[in-house]
Amino acid sequence: MKNLVSADIVIVGKNLNPSIFSAEWLIDEGIIVEEDIVEDPVYNPMVASVTTSSFKLQALFGRIQITFTAESPDVPKLAIGIIKDIIKKLPPVPNLPYLAIGLNIRWDVAPKDQNNFVSFMRKHFFIKDSPLYRRFAEDDARFGVYLSRDFLGMRLKVDIKPRQEEIEEGQMHESLRFNFNYHLDLEDEKPTKTIDKFLSNWSKMRTESQEIVSSVLGDDD
Repeated sequence: MKNLVSADIVIVGKNLNPSIFSAEWLIDEGIIVEEDIVEDPVYNPMVASVTTSSFKLQALFGRIQITFTAESPDVPKLAIGIIKDIIKKLPPVPNLPYLAIGLNIRWDVAPKDQNNFVSFMRKHFFIKDSPLYRRFAEDDARFGVYLSRDFLGMRLKVDIKPRQEEIEEGQMHESLRFNFNYHLDLEDEKPTKTIDKFLSNWSKMRTESQEIVSSVLGDDD
């Protein structure tokens, strides 16, 4: 079984000042609707944060992040539209190069039967003939892995780690957290076009992450 935990888009930009991103500015520019705000906005010289029913927008020095807080086909489209609006409507900022953009997707993965977690994990990550892994051959050992490759002109990185969560008093649930990161450096002279192209691949990036997770689960999907 698999569970989509969260997803977020991050844009890194030099000299990006969070003081620009007040809730008032976002509302006045038509980027968000006041009625959609579900928590009191946070606004100070170090960070600006606005949470709606569908996403959370945060701005820090040098970084804009929008996290999807609802799993719906319309939420990513909405968030992508907001990122594009922000870039288009930001007031002129001297020396504001966009440096990179990334998409992070997190899945939790576990076999249907928790009693099979150790064998499930060992099947995918234990290397029998490795001297290193022979030192971690006991049933109480836990494993993970880091993988990366190119994907649609960006770099796909996957960091997989075991985790435990107490679901009832004294009852622990184990799973593997798949952290997907799609990263693209913005080195060209027209970064906004590159950002648009990156964002247009959202569905392909999500599908790729889901297919990778499903390939690990097999019959437990």
